[in-house]
This record gives sequence, structure tokens and C-alpha cells, in this order.
Amino acid sequence: MQRGQSLVFAAADEPNFWSELGCAGWSRPLGTPPLTTMGHLSGIMLPPFLDVCPFSALGWPWAVAWGPAKGGRVSRKRLRGARSQLLGGGSVVDERGTRGKIGIEPWSLKYWATCRSALDLPPVPPSLFFFSFEIGALSNPNHLTRLAIDQTSYCAVPPLPIHIPDANMPYPEKFTGFQVKGADTWQEFHKQEFDAKPFGDYDIDIKIECCGVCSSDVHTVRGDWGAQPYPLAVGHEIVGKAIKVGSKVTTVKEGQRVGVGAQSWACLDCKQCKNDNETYCKDQLDTYGATWPDSGVVSQGGYSSHVRTHQHWVFPIPDGLPSEVAAPMLCAGLTAYSPLVRNGAGPGKKVGIVGIGGIGHFGVLFAKALGAEMLDLAAEKKLFTWVEKIPISAEGLKTAMQGVEASKVRYRYCMTGYEEAFESLSNPSTTITTLAVMATAEPILPVKGKNNVLVTSALPYVNNTPHLGNVIGSVLSADVFARFSRARGNPTIFICGSDEYGTATETKALEEGVDPETLCRKYHAVHKGIYEWFNLSFDIFGRTPTEQQTEIVQDIFRKLWQNGYIEERETTQPFCPVHHSFLADRFVEGECSLCGYNDARGDQCDKCGNLLDPLEPEPEAGNAKPDDDIAAKATGWLINPRCKLDGAKPDKKQTKHLFLRLDALKEPLIDWFKKASTEGAWSTSAQTITQAWIDKGLKPRGITRDLKWGVPVPRDVTGEDYAAKVFYVWFDACIGYVSITKNYTDGADLAGKKWEQWWKNPDEVKLYQFLGKDNVQFHSTVFPASQLGTNENWTKVHKISATEYLNYEGGKFSKSRGVGVFGNQVQETGVPSDVWRYYLLSRRPEVRSHDPSDNMIVVLTISQTSDSEFMWQELVDGNNNELLKNLGNFCQRVIKFAQAKLDTTVPDYTKFSLNDYLKNHVKEVNVNLKEYIANMEGTKFRDGLRSILSISALGNKLLQDNKLDNKLLTEEPDRCAAIIGLALNQIALIASILNPYMPVTSKAIFEQLGVEPTPTIPDEWVTDAIKPGQKLGEAKHLFSQIPASKIEEWREAFGGEEVRKQKEEAAAKAAAKKAAKEREKEKKRLKKEAAKAAAASGAEAAPAGVESGEKKSEADPAIEAVTEAIAKADVHTS
Repeated sequence: MQRGQSLVFAAADEPNFWSELGCAGWSRPLGTPPLTTMGHLSGIMLPPFLDVCPFSALGWPWAVAWGPAKGGRVSRKRLRGARSQLLGGGSVVDERGTRGKIGIEPWSLKYWATCRSALDLPPVPPSLFFFSFEIGALSNPNHLTRLAIDQTSYCAVPPLPIHIPDANMPYPEKFTGFQVKGADTWQEFHKQEFDAKPFGDYDIDIKIECCGVCSSDVHTVRGDWGAQPYPLAVGHEIVGKAIKVGSKVTTVKEGQRVGVGAQSWACLDCKQCKNDNETYCKDQLDTYGATWPDSGVVSQGGYSSHVRTHQHWVFPIPDGLPSEVAAPMLCAGLTAYSPLVRNGAGPGKKVGIVGIGGIGHFGVLFAKALGAEMLDLAAEKKLFTWVEKIPISAEGLKTAMQGVEASKVRYRYCMTGYEEAFESLSNPSTTITTLAVMATAEPILPVKGKNNVLVTSALPYVNNTPHLGNVIGSVLSADVFARFSRARGNPTIFICGSDEYGTATETKALEEGVDPETLCRKYHAVHKGIYEWFNLSFDIFGRTPTEQQTEIVQDIFRKLWQNGYIEERETTQPFCPVHHSFLADRFVEGECSLCGYNDARGDQCDKCGNLLDPLEPEPEAGNAKPDDDIAAKATGWLINPRCKLDGAKPDKKQTKHLFLRLDALKEPLIDWFKKASTEGAWSTSAQTITQAWIDKGLKPRGITRDLKWGVPVPRDVTGEDYAAKVFYVWFDACIGYVSITKNYTDGADLAGKKWEQWWKNPDEVKLYQFLGKDNVQFHSTVFPASQLGTNENWTKVHKISATEYLNYEGGKFSKSRGVGVFGNQVQETGVPSDVWRYYLLSRRPEVRSHDPSDNMIVVLTISQTSDSEFMWQELVDGNNNELLKNLGNFCQRVIKFAQAKLDTTVPDYTKFSLNDYLKNHVKEVNVNLKEYIANMEGTKFRDGLRSILSISALGNKLLQDNKLDNKLLTEEPDRCAAIIGLALNQIALIASILNPYMPVTSKAIFEQLGVEPTPTIPDEWVTDAIKPGQKLGEAKHLFSQIPASKIEEWREAFGGEEVRKQKEEAAAKAAAKKAAKEREKEKKRLKKEAAKAAAASGAEAAPAGVESGEKKSEADPAIEAVTEAIAKADVHTS
């Protein structure tokens, strides 16, 4: 390239991406070998393409220089030198105009990803790599900082600790790795030993410190690229310590930190190797899955304890570069770096990035470091960043694979802590560092004059795994409404996240032996993975421990304080004399005064279920507690209370707490409630519960607690008395909706105000909140009261849609007793997520207003009561009957007929004018469509499903009444075309209205229709949306039959010990009954014999020992032992 010319670097692997650019084909110089390993461009030369070469057929994310590149070669020495110079610290310009170094701060860990370029191209495919690092140093690593390179923003985050293994360990005879046994079980990892190839003179043994997780790892273990030599450990972004070097190794010394990429061997003697194109060597071997020719040993990758590699593919890592930052550079980084260097990117050159994903982001960094000028193609509008951890284990690797495989949120993982993983698995600190990043081109903001919809779901508490009641109670219901609103053309955002502060988190962390932050990262990842499997369409799934949360909570508190709505009270609380701190109720344990249970908590007894006080109340009244309000009062207390932390007997001690004066806010709160609940048509339970609170009298409610994990009370307002206190979780939890929205709209910009367009804009925004009935009072009373008390113009809730409880097979969900299906278990059934969504929504525990005497065609077996019952039988019936035989049959029959008889093309249905039958059919569909829209707007989702199935049933009736078959096609082709055309357009309507409930099925229907999967829900059915001549897709089954035998199998598997206990009880009762009959029979026999003996001898008494024998038999524990009835579980739906 000449000075002043532009080099455009592209990173993508999807054909549609390239077609948008008008790049239809590609050329390859004659004699060039097939580019079967194009995914790894480290150390190779790109041929001089004139067009772009999308290797989507290979499935490899890739990169290629685009433009009049001359393709000059770069020597290995020069390439290595440039790489070292680059990794050692290229320069950038930060937002202050000062220059800084790239990646030289030992703590500076930073990741981000994006999905759309400034050219408004399609999103970057999810299989791309995502990773980057922070630029420059932060003066305060506890705060997020924004830096800028041209028009691209980078958000910095605090680092994670890096564990560097000790090389002074006994030398292993075999290596150990997490291997997959086959494509069918690609998400199941097993820790196994394996043989390494014989050690050679040029070999280096590396004890692995960390390894990046790449999407090609997923493609490999899943079998996407053909058969693999299982069992196999993948991973090719490896960093570790050289613990053994061969006698002829010259590039690396023992003890040095080094890295290995995707390739581990080539002949180094062929033309390609001598031209620095080792990747094209016909004998090249990959880091994993390759067979070493001399020994037959299969190479194993970086999900292992060690790797053995030829020195040529081992690179020293500069001391200033953290291992987990360097690892992804060994694949994704070099994929971008190689074409930049080979095409002379540097001073005087312009570089444009098309599609800034993981590779594209590296392209931006490297091009800047090389001194090139960036074109506007690299501009990005918005970035979001967070960091998480999950345990390193088979389950952790499964989670990582799933996250990389398919996600609306872009993932980058780098696994660390390998020494513990392979040598001391009992170490609870062993982790996979999960780098989860999300980006959007521009946040969705309200549009003046439109129906702007803000949807929130109750923030799930992260101290446990959610069960199906949690899923349907809030997040799934909210997702349905958000999808419906978007399809209606409304500017809509769906906000959710994990609620992480509070006593329950601290106690759970104590139980698991970790700090609260670690616990929350773990369960946040668990929740997010579950919700992604259910295809929930959050615009952001955030967290509450953020600076945005602290800022907004404290700001609301300050305004409440200034306006006189906060009061201070002295309370008596348990105080631990050993560690000198006040104890929250849950940190006190002891004997329940009501039932005698010895491990009762200070807030409630787990055995009898009664509410308790941690200390015996004083006889005099008037002593306030920090949680005094109109809620249920304790009925008992703890006898012999003890501190949960150290077992010490707590003292009674006076302390101060802050209270929100609900009494002073009563009048404006009641006025607002009456207006909002009527206009928004709140659910019955939401109105009833709120009114009950009001009727009992609103009293001041405690909003502070003696905890460490929470939003701190601002001491500049309250003084030092509150230095060790935080806000009560239910004061700040609902404010989490606001702070998570700010994370979405403003990112790391703490001064940003875009969030106020949603939350301080009541004239333009309607807020819909979805939750379980146990959370109503906080959303209908505490949060609105806090908003009113600030005297600011907040967006307050328009509609609360509260669900009742979902029960399980006649009982309650209970994780401790193994009863019920939990979010992380649904995948084990093999039932698709859409079928789960359908069933849960058909059983949504809502108070129904539907008239059962209506004329609907489809009648679902849905209870009319408030609480709902999960039944395996109904899950199977819903799939096999309602979905397969109704919806699936209609779609399959029409599209398959068009495929077989009409050349997979929409016929010209315009030749036949609609007769009275067809006109009436259209009218009936529109009646059901109108009911569907009304049901959805009223959040009556069960009735919405009825409307969908009624429209589908009308479609089946259309085919049946008109006898769609070969005879109709032959004898009345125009009428047949009209039937097919109308049916296809009806299927298109179904695809749109089904999308809120079953998004994957909806997309499949659109694909079979041959149209873009863009759901649109009109006021009236458009009967010609699918035009004549439209090519259809391939007809495929939407649903599969579930065998009836699965019902008992699942019932047993997900009832766990409780089901077995019930069966044992039933068997014991049957045995006792049988034994009682036998005893009665024997008793009668003995009496007869005694009577005979008495008659013979004149004696009237029965034989001695009979009664005592009976008593002994009756007292036999083997006969009499019957366990108690199942205790009622205290499990909520949200």
C-alpha cells in the first residue's frame, strides 16, 4: 500500500454480513493451498485478495486485509520483533489528550465487545472472539473510568487476582485435562489424565496458568467441523510457565512465562514454512486434536494442567502484561495483528474496521499502537462492561461453552487457577474468570409522542438457584410483555438484574465460606445462564453492587432527609461482645420458644414457620425495631440465642436506625395509588395487598441495617453513628431498576443523564412491573413513597402485574428437599426452551377474568383458581396435543403442500376473489386477533395463548372445510391457490403473535415462510403480507412427540428424596395395615383356641403372654414407624 491509502480490516464469519458490503465473491491465487486453517492467521501471509473472502462455510471467525494490498512478506524475526514491541507498549491518546502505554500496567485488566459498526451493518456474529485490555492507569481502581481512542470508548474495570502456580512441584509423568468424550455430550467435561508426546530436543513443557475460551473450541467439541479424536481437551490461547526445556531450545528459558496459540508444529522446511506461512504447511499440527506422526499421541489443548510444544510456537510474554490479557492475543489478537503488519499499517496509513467484535477491537488497538490513523468506520456508539467469576469445574466449563455458543450478550472467558483445579480441587477459591461484556449501537430512548414502554421484572435475589415459580412469577412474564410491546412498534426497554445486597447474601456467603461479592458473582452467572436458556430478551441484565446504584440510592435518601421524611429511632438489638458489632436478625440463632427447634433463625423458625424475635421482648411496649411497620409481627423469640459467626451469647444494646416516614407520606401515596391502580388496571392481588397495607395504617419503616454488604448510609448527612450501617435491601432494591437503566443508557458515565428520559418522564413513559405477590408492598408502597418524598417528577408504576404461587405436583418447590424443577435442571429434560415457556405461561398463576362459557374453539385445561399447579402430565399433553396437533399441524401441512406441489413458491392467489366463506374466515381471525391484543395489553397471558391457538385452529378448519388436497389443486387451481395464500399469510400472523411466547418457534416459522424473522403485530390482519411468487423455505417439524413414559421418569427424578420418602411412607402404611390384619387374624385364632382349652379345663382366662405379645408386636418400630407429613415449604415465586 502507498502512503495515504486506506487499509480496511474486517472481522466476521457470516455471509449476510459481507453481502451488505457488496462483496459477493473472493479470489485465490492459483497454486495456493485451500485455506482450511484460515481462522488462525498468526505468522502467515495473506494472499493479495482483491475481494473479501468469507470463510463462513468453515465456521471460523477470521480476518483479512481488504484493499489494494501488495501482500509483501514479513520475516519471522520482524514479525516477532513487532509483536514484542506491540505487546510491550504501543502508544495511544486518552481523552485528556495525553499519551499512554497499552497493556503495561500489571493490574490493568479490561474487556469489552460490541456488535454493530457505524455503517449500520448487521450485528457481529456471536462466534467471534471478544477481548481487550485497559489503556493507561487508573488513579482509583475502585472506580470505572472511560478512555477514548478516536471515536471508540473503552471502559476500565478493576482487576481480578491472578494465581501464578509454583513451578517447584514434582514433575508429572502424565498431564491432566478437562476432556469431552463425544459430540453428543460436548457440554460434559471430565477431569482425566492423558499421555503427552515423547519429549524432544526442541520441546518445551508449559505448566498452564490460564487459557482463553474461544468459539472454535465450541465448534470442535460439538462436532461442527467433523469427527474429532475424543476424548479431547480443547483450548488454544495458553499462557503458563516453562518448567522444562529441550537441550536444543534457544528461545525460552526454564521458569519463563510463555504463551502458545492454535498451532504447535510444522515441518519448517517446505516452501510455505520458509516463506513464513507455516499455517499453510501440509504437515502442520494444531495445538489440540492433531495426531503426532511418530507416536500416534493426540495433542490436547489448554483446558489442561500442562502442554508440550515445539519452541517455534512458544512466545515469551512481557512482564508487564497480565496473563489473562495476553492469552486471547495468541489467537484473536494475532488474527488481527498479522494482516495489519503485513499490509504496512503504521504512520501515514489509514485503517478502517468493519464490524468491531473481539477481533475487530484488537484491530483498533493494534492499528493505533502501530501509529495508523483510524477511519470513522471504527466509531462505536455505546459499550457496557462487567466482570464475573464461576467455579472451575465440569459445570463451570459447561457454562463457559454455553455462553460462547449462543448469546445475545457477548462473552469472553479466560480460565485461571489451574494449579488448584488439577492439584487441590477442594480449594474453594479456584475459579474461571468470566469476562462477560455487552454492547449496543445506541441505547433505546423514549420517543416523544409515542407509547414508550419501560418494563421491569422483580430483581431475582442471588443467594440461590431460581425454580420455575421464580421464572414464571416475574422474568418470563415480563419478557412476554416486552416482546409484545416491541412487536407493536413501541419504543421498549426490558430492565432486570440481580438483587445482591442484604442479610441473606451475607449469611449464604458465610455458609459457603466465601465473601459476599464472590457469592454474588457466582449466582449472578447462574441466573444469567438460566435466563439466557429461556431466551429472555433483556436489554440489560445488570447488578445492584454498582457505583450507579450507590449514587442514585444516596441521592434519593438525601432528598427524603431534606424534605423531612426520614426519622431516627433508638432500637434494642443483639450485639456480639466477641466481634463487637450489632447483629441482624438472621445472624442470631437459637431455640425456638414455640416449637423447641434448636437451629431457628432470629427472624423465623424453619421448622414451625413462625416469625421470631432474636431476643425475648421487653415486657414494656414502645421499643421500636428497625423493621417496625404494619407487616406481621413476631409471635415468638429465641431461647439461648447465639451469634451465628462465633457462637457468643449476644447482649441487648441500644442503637440508632433510620425510618422512612410512610405515615407522613400517606395522603399523597393513597391519592396516587387510587389513580394509578385504576388507570393501569393492576392485577387483583396487587390492589388487594396494597389496600390491606393502607387499611392497617401506614407506619414508619426501618431502612437501615447493621451489615457490611450494602449501599452505605452517607455519613455527610447522618454522622458517624451510621458509619457501620447500610441501607435495608428493600429500600434500595427497587432503586436497582433505575441504576441498571443508567448502566444501560449511560454506561460508565456517572455524570450521564440519559436514564432520566425513562425514569423522570411520566408524561411520555409507562412503567410496567412484573413480580410475585410476595413483593407487591415494596413496589406499590415503599418505592412509590420514596419517589413521592423526593418531590421530583418520577416515572411511577403504571401497571403492576403480580402473579400468585406456582406449586409443584400437589406440594411446594423445595430445593433443600429436592422437590421441583429448578432453572438449572430444565435442560436435563431435553424439552426445548420454547415448550417450557409455553407450558409455564399456560399455567401462569394469574387471577383469571376469562368467561369459560365463551365460544373459543380451543379449550385448554387451565385452572380457574389463583395459584397454579405444575404437573408433568400437563406438560406432556400441552406439547403433544396443543402444540403438535394444532399449531404444528397447521404450519407443517400448508408449507409442506406448497413445497411438494407448488415448487416451494407462494402461488398467485389474486386470481380468486374471496367468497363469503373466506371473508367470514378473515373476520373470525380478526375477532381473535383483537381479543389477543386486549389480553396482552391487560397482561392476561393465559388468555393470550388461547387466542393464538384459536387462530391456529381456525387455520386447520380452513384446510379441512376446503379439503386441501391434490384433487382441489387439479380441479380448482385458483381456489386452491387462494386457500394456500390465505393460509400462508395466516401462518405469518401466527409467527408474529407467537413470538412473545415462543421466540425460537416463531423464528423457525418465519424461516419456513422465507421471510425475515421480524415480528409485527397489527391491529388488523394483513392477508397479503406474503406475496405471490415468494420462495418459501424448507418445511420442517416445529415440535416433537414426548413419550408418555417420560412423565414418571421426570416425576421421580425431580421429586428426589421427597418422592422416595412419600413412597416409603405409603409402603410402610401398607405393611402396617397388612400386619395389623395378620395380628387381628392371629388374635382371633388364639382366642378360639383359648376358648376351646377353657371349655376343656374349665378355665376362662386366655393363655398367658398373648396380650403382652400383641403389645410387643404393636410396639415394633419396623411396623409402626411412619414419617410425619410433608412440612409446608417457605419458597416464594420471586
